[in-house]
Amino acid sequence: MNLIDAELVNPYSVDPRKEFPHVPEHQENWTEYHYFFAYDKDADIGMSLHIGRLVEDLSIWRGILYVFMPGDEVLVHKCVGRGEHARGFNAGPLAITCVEPMQLWTIDFDGAAHSTTGKSLCRDVLRDGVDEVIKLHIQFEAASPFFSLDPSRIDGLAAMGWAHDHHEQIHTIKGEIVRGGEAYRLCGMGIRDHSSGPRDTGKPFGGVFFNALFPSGKAVSFTMVKTKTYDGSYGYLFWGDGSPLEQIRVIESEPINDAATPLGSVHPDVAEGSPRFRVVLGTSRGEQVMEVERRRSIATTYVPPHHEVAGTDYARPEAAQQTKTVALVTWDGEVGTCQLDRYVRIKTLKR
Repeated sequence: MNLIDAELVNPYSVDPRKEFPHVPEHQENWTEYHYFFAYDKDADIGMSLHIGRLVEDLSIWRGILYVFMPGDEVLVHKCVGRGEHARGFNAGPLAITCVEPMQLWTIDFDGAAHSTTGKSLCRDVLRDGVDEVIKLHIQFEAASPFFSLDPSRIDGLAAMGWAHDHHEQIHTIKGEIVRGGEAYRLCGMGIRDHSSGPRDTGKPFGGVFFNALFPSGKAVSFTMVKTKTYDGSYGYLFWGDGSPLEQIRVIESEPINDAATPLGSVHPDVAEGSPRFRVVLGTSRGEQVMEVERRRSIATTYVPPHHEVAGTDYARPEAAQQTKTVALVTWDGEVGTCQLDRYVRIKTLKR
């Protein structure tokens, strides 16, 4: 395993035990969430999983697993269940384990899912379908240091409506997806994040979340969010050359929705509507320019304050659509893999 050196992996001196399930707190809308993404750009397969505690019963974990198959096909399973343990949790056929804090995680799934397409998810809610047996095992190995943010470090975290505590990390991934007896090996890029605190997904008007990993070991991530009271960004870069993680400035990226975004003006499938854009970042080594090309997307509807619906639910205009997009990023002659989120209100989407 090519894990991050112990002297670099934890630049904010976070207690490693924060990686494990948190003790529930008695605050309105308090919850705890994890996100995992894995993708092999050569095989065009991977997965996306956002899963958290149900506020009405914090012992229940529920989330949506999307499995990327070649082309635009996506297999979907909604995970719900109890089964927390010291280093992770289960939700029905899904098991998540922190093998080594800030270094190694695993996801295992042995259950059923049904087929749809990314284009369909970007335009409609998920329709029921015929289930088929799916198994997967994916290992997440640290490819960048552990990035921690809380209100004392990044202004506006609570204003974004996520949580009071948030950690994220870029990974390499390897594993296997088995469908109908056929095994698909994958090896590529991954990310994960972990947050806890009061959650209200109705606060942001718009947002962009960008994560990329390059063959040389360089990794970059940034977030831009607009709410009624907050308009800002944060980001970090890991050069992969033994130097420590550094925070960066976002100079240029794609436009973000705000309160003035016209109704019915935004393309529901961002991979079609905005397939290419440029990123410019301010770093200790000067401005860095990246060219981004989106490949495929999926979508989830975020129903405030903390519920999620697979696909795009036009019947909930005040809710938000979050697309998760696979992209290729060219930077300094290298082509890396990128995971992109776009967050917009449903009412701003075109029909």
